[in-house]
Amino acid sequence: MGRLSMGHAVKWLIVADDLTGAADSASPFALAGLSTVVALGMVGPLPECEVLAVDTDGRRLPPEPARSAIADAFRSLSALHNFLKIDSTLRGSIGAMVEGAFQGSKRRWGVFCSAVPSQGRRVRSGRVTVYGSPISQTPFASMTDPPIVSDSLADRLSATGLKTVAILSLAGLAQAQPDGVIAQIADAERKGCLVVCDAEDDQEIRTLVDFCSRLPTPPLWIGALGLASALARPPQLCCRRNDGPPVEGVLIVCGSRHPVARGQLERFGSSGFPVTTLDALDRWLIRRHCAAAVTVDLAEGFSHEHKGKLETVAEVLSSGRMALVLIGGDTARSVLSSINIWHWRLTGALEPGFPVGVALIGSVPLTIATRAGGFGDRDSLVRAVRHLLP
Repeated sequence: MGRLSMGHAVKWLIVADDLTGAADSASPFALAGLSTVVALGMVGPLPECEVLAVDTDGRRLPPEPARSAIADAFRSLSALHNFLKIDSTLRGSIGAMVEGAFQGSKRRWGVFCSAVPSQGRRVRSGRVTVYGSPISQTPFASMTDPPIVSDSLADRLSATGLKTVAILSLAGLAQAQPDGVIAQIADAERKGCLVVCDAEDDQEIRTLVDFCSRLPTPPLWIGALGLASALARPPQLCCRRNDGPPVEGVLIVCGSRHPVARGQLERFGSSGFPVTTLDALDRWLIRRHCAAAVTVDLAEGFSHEHKGKLETVAEVLSSGRMALVLIGGDTARSVLSSINIWHWRLTGALEPGFPVGVALIGSVPLTIATRAGGFGDRDSLVRAVRHLLP
């Protein structure tokens, strides 16, 4: 992996396991008014920014390559604060990625909080649930290798490569006495431990951030959208229009297999918008409709035929006044790299977990919105189109 070409220091470096995660964890900082850029990898010149979120594509990697990818990313750029974005549903080699983050960032201690209460991801007594269901009983459990067989955070970290970092579990922040919690965290700082925290609501995460911020040395922050939101403290996580030109057409590309994403496509289609496959897409579909969605099967990767279709799509997108909405991290990376977009500037979020920004396709501004396949409710795509179109 190469080194980024940047002529400035950044306040926050976010190293992520997938592309939609890089964008959604960076979006609270954009909403808080910090200049924020998302990049596909660690190579190439980038515009000046205060927050840089980099996708390593590490979620799909085995433990050792994942560890190396994360470590290399943190080594490539120094920052005042370091944040490892991991999957809130524990997919990927998260234990190995945590170790890689410690190695690359040179941080002595860390804080791990994977909860995203706004999306139903909570941690209680060290166990992960999604909208009340144990993580091992959700569709996420089979969407990773090795499959998730335990709801315990500590078990999952160990099973996916955490070997050398000591863990201190921290529960019950809402009811705990501040002095006692701060003493525990300070002890973890001195010993170089990873503090693994429960959180059932956003206030607990904000309390955790407040306690940890009182200590003299900054930790390695590890988590997802919930922790990023507490760290950025944006005035609100709501719709913010992008700084690009007005949008007249929206193309949605979804490769996620998650039932949530599929339900959203069904609702989108029943609301009167066309839904087709990438293979059946023609360049006139977007011109005939103000918004359309295409699905793509990424089970065997992104084929040359897919890339050929996207070159046709790129011609339409480069005509201007277009928005590209990408659902699923693999989808986002495959589509953007195929049309030669390697970074974009975030301007906010259409809603929590649905960041929006602006890239250049050639010299033409293109609005880009991304979202994880398991985020949102059934009306999420319909609302996104309404936000984007005048």
